[in-house]
Amino acid sequence: MGFAIPSNLVSAICSDIEELGYSLQKPVLGINFIDIRGHADFFEENELVIPDGITDGFYIFEVYADSSLDGIVFANDIITKIADIDLTTAEEFVYRFSKYIVGDIISITLYRDGQYITIDNIELKAQVN
Repeated sequence: MGFAIPSNLVSAICSDIEELGYSLQKPVLGINFIDIRGHADFFEENELVIPDGITDGFYIFEVYADSSLDGIVFANDIITKIADIDLTTAEEFVYRFSKYIVGDIISITLYRDGQYITIDNIELKAQVN
């Protein structure tokens, strides 16, 4: 199986990295999180309660200022879906999220205060330094 991306995108990403140390082409969500799946011990040790029925998703610790999800997602939220990606593991998410670029508009689904919420029209931003 092969994957291809346009050569002009590769060139832009490489130029950004050489000049800035990061890419202005690839979006960054701006969250500090842990996968729920496989980390039950972590949640128990830190006295963090995951609601019954939630087995997958990202538990949010922090949202970075001026990032794609700033003001939308908050600490203690559990994100269950980003764009068309149901969240299971960080590795799977990174692989599937790589198709998105800065400026794309996505939606997310999260669990907050006992209910699922879907938020639309989130514009993806580049890394903020």
